[in-house]
Amino acid sequence: MVERIQKIVEVESVVEKRVRKKEDFKELLQDKIKLSKHAEERLNSNRVILGGREAEKLFNAVKKAEEKGAHCALILTDETAYIVDVREKKIVTIISRGRMRENVFTNIDTVVLA
Repeated sequence: MVERIQKIVEVESVVEKRVRKKEDFKELLQDKIKLSKHAEERLNSNRVILGGREAEKLFNAVKKAEEKGAHCALILTDETAYIVDVREKKIVTIISRGRMRENVFTNIDTVVLA
Protein backbone atom coordinates (compact mmCIF):
# COMPACT_ATOMS: atom_id res chain seq x y z
CA MET A 1 0.00 0.00 0.00
CA VAL A 2 2.81 2.41 0.92
CA GLU A 3 4.55 1.65 -2.38
CA ARG A 4 1.39 2.50 -4.35
CA ILE A 5 1.06 5.81 -2.52
CA GLN A 6 4.73 6.63 -3.22
CA LYS A 7 4.22 5.90 -6.93
CA ILE A 8 1.15 8.13 -7.04
CA VAL A 9 3.09 10.95 -5.35
CA GLU A 10 5.98 10.49 -7.82
CA VAL A 11 3.61 10.64 -10.82
CA GLU A 12 1.91 13.74 -9.43
CA SER A 13 5.33 15.35 -8.96
CA VAL A 14 6.32 14.66 -12.58
CA VAL A 15 3.02 16.05 -13.89
CA GLU A 16 3.38 19.14 -11.70
CA LYS A 17 6.92 19.77 -13.03
CA ARG A 18 5.70 19.48 -16.63
CA VAL A 19 2.89 21.94 -16.00
CA ARG A 20 5.33 24.36 -14.33
CA LYS A 21 7.75 24.12 -17.28
CA LYS A 22 4.95 24.86 -19.73
CA GLU A 23 3.84 27.87 -17.71
CA ASP A 24 7.45 29.12 -17.46
CA PHE A 25 7.80 28.75 -21.23
CA LYS A 26 4.57 30.65 -21.89
CA GLU A 27 5.64 33.45 -19.54
CA LEU A 28 9.07 33.77 -21.15
CA LEU A 29 7.58 33.97 -24.61
CA GLN A 30 4.58 36.09 -23.67
CA ASP A 31 6.14 39.39 -24.73
CA LYS A 32 8.62 37.98 -27.26
CA ILE A 33 6.85 35.36 -29.37
CA LYS A 34 3.17 34.48 -29.76
CA LEU A 35 1.76 30.96 -30.02
CA SER A 36 -0.81 29.99 -32.64
CA LYS A 37 -3.78 27.97 -31.47
CA HIS A 38 -2.25 24.87 -33.08
CA ALA A 39 1.12 25.44 -31.36
CA GLU A 40 -0.67 25.94 -28.05
CA GLU A 41 -2.45 22.60 -28.52
CA ARG A 42 0.87 20.88 -29.28
CA LEU A 43 2.45 22.45 -26.22
CA ASN A 44 -0.41 21.22 -24.04
CA SER A 45 -0.46 17.72 -25.52
CA ASN A 46 2.37 16.52 -23.22
CA ARG A 47 4.44 15.55 -26.22
CA VAL A 48 6.63 18.62 -25.86
CA ILE A 49 8.27 19.68 -22.62
CA LEU A 50 9.81 23.11 -22.69
CA GLY A 51 11.74 25.11 -20.15
CA GLY A 52 13.47 28.46 -19.84
CA ARG A 53 16.62 27.42 -21.70
CA GLU A 54 14.60 26.13 -24.65
CA ALA A 55 12.65 29.40 -24.75
CA GLU A 56 15.85 31.43 -24.87
CA LYS A 57 17.26 29.24 -27.68
CA LEU A 58 14.04 29.71 -29.61
CA PHE A 59 13.94 33.47 -29.09
CA ASN A 60 17.59 33.86 -30.17
CA ALA A 61 16.96 31.73 -33.26
CA VAL A 62 13.95 33.85 -34.24
CA LYS A 63 16.05 36.97 -33.77
CA LYS A 64 18.78 35.57 -36.06
CA ALA A 65 16.22 34.60 -38.70
CA GLU A 66 14.69 38.08 -38.52
CA GLU A 67 18.11 39.70 -38.97
CA LYS A 68 18.61 37.63 -42.14
CA GLY A 69 15.24 38.70 -43.55
CA ALA A 70 13.44 35.38 -43.10
CA HIS A 71 9.68 35.15 -43.47
CA CYS A 72 8.89 31.62 -42.32
CA ALA A 73 11.56 29.57 -40.54
CA LEU A 74 12.09 26.01 -39.40
CA ILE A 75 13.96 26.23 -36.10
CA LEU A 76 15.57 23.02 -34.88
CA THR A 77 16.68 22.48 -31.30
CA ASP A 78 17.99 19.24 -29.79
CA GLU A 79 14.54 17.88 -29.04
CA THR A 80 12.03 19.98 -30.96
CA ALA A 81 11.28 21.59 -34.32
CA TYR A 82 9.35 24.83 -34.57
CA ILE A 83 7.75 26.42 -37.61
CA VAL A 84 7.79 30.16 -36.95
CA ASP A 85 6.25 33.07 -38.83
CA VAL A 86 9.22 35.37 -38.30
CA ARG A 87 7.50 38.60 -39.39
CA GLU A 88 4.66 38.07 -36.91
CA LYS A 89 6.96 36.50 -34.30
CA LYS A 90 4.48 33.66 -33.97
CA ILE A 91 5.08 29.93 -33.50
CA VAL A 92 2.86 28.20 -36.05
CA THR A 93 3.51 24.63 -34.92
CA ILE A 94 5.72 22.57 -32.65
CA ILE A 95 6.97 19.10 -33.57
CA SER A 96 8.60 16.82 -30.99
CA ARG A 97 11.68 14.80 -31.91
CA GLY A 98 9.73 11.55 -32.07
CA ARG A 99 7.33 13.01 -34.64
CA MET A 100 10.02 14.64 -36.82
CA ARG A 101 10.95 11.52 -38.75
CA GLU A 102 9.73 11.22 -42.31
CA ASN A 103 8.12 14.66 -42.27
CA VAL A 104 8.24 17.15 -45.10
CA PHE A 105 8.39 20.82 -44.18
CA THR A 106 7.02 23.15 -46.85
CA ASN A 107 6.62 26.89 -47.29
CA ILE A 108 9.70 27.80 -45.27
CA ASP A 109 12.51 30.02 -46.49
CA THR A 110 15.00 29.60 -43.65
CA VAL A 111 16.32 26.87 -41.36
CA VAL A 112 17.99 27.80 -38.07
CA LEU A 113 19.88 25.28 -35.96
CA ALA A 114 19.57 26.42 -32.35
